[in-house]
Amino acid sequence: MQRPAFRPRRALRRRLRQVRRKEWKSTAAKRHNLRIRGISESNARKWAGSSKGHWRVAGSKVLQVSLPNAYWNRPAC
Repeated sequence: MQRPAFRPRRALRRRLRQVRRKEWKSTAAKRHNLRIRGISESNARKWAGSSKGHWRVAGSKVLQVSLPNAYWNRPAC
């Protein structure tokens, strides 16, 4: 059986999402930041209070939508 190919860009973006989520320390901050990035209230509550680890949540559709690839490509202010 062949291993799936390692995709460094995909892993890097996931790691960036993980770090960004870790910066949002409290559940309230996580929920607030998800809401301002267009996630529905129910999904924001669900994922802000998730007991899953940062890496696992970073791979979720919710964080991929709220922190899309274009988010990382824009110039820093």
